[in-house]
Amino acid sequence: MQEKQVALFDFDGTMTKGDSIADFVRFCLNKKVLPLSGFFSILAMTLLWKLGIVAVEKVKSLAVSPLHKMDESKAQSVCRQFVKERLIPRIYPDALTQLRRHHKAGHIVLIVSASPHCYMQYLKDMLPLDGIIATRADSSGQIIKNVVGEEKKRQILLFMEQQQIKPDWERSFAYGDSSNDLAMLHMTGHRFLINPKRNVRSMGNGIPIKYWKK
Repeated sequence: MQEKQVALFDFDGTMTKGDSIADFVRFCLNKKVLPLSGFFSILAMTLLWKLGIVAVEKVKSLAVSPLHKMDESKAQSVCRQFVKERLIPRIYPDALTQLRRHHKAGHIVLIVSASPHCYMQYLKDMLPLDGIIATRADSSGQIIKNVVGEEKKRQILLFMEQQQIKPDWERSFAYGDSSNDLAMLHMTGHRFLINPKRNVRSMGNGIPIKYWKK
């Protein structure tokens, strides 16, 4: 089996500014598929998470809960519209250029994100990608495991095994912005921190830095 070069992209904070799940909540509120009471419940749960009282999975489960009150086609339509109207326009031009270069070079291009798969999956319809690895929910709609840190690495290796891809890790590329991306970055021979904060720069221990802006 021929070895393939891979390009791994984190999404929130790397390809775009900010957190997509917060934008998704605002989008659902504006589209009136999330009631105001639900919005305040998410804000309260977010505060409890920041205080260390509840796990982040609880917040994410609540954030995507409006989708589980719709029929499947309506939920898919909301997610596709969110990606088209809110996520795609926010992508840094430099990120899009780099992603397209890897695709043109024949690399296996993946987005690897802690954001929910329910909407992230539709990026594949609008960008030159070979796959989306993102946080999934169980059959009841509860998010049980965040795709961050070492879990990113585990999910990437699982994807390669399932797709029968033999990666050439030394000649592959990875892009991320936070400490949660370091395990993924260290999988590849060519790794870059994108717009990192000061503490991440020090944790990156000499990883080259790129600045992508609107």
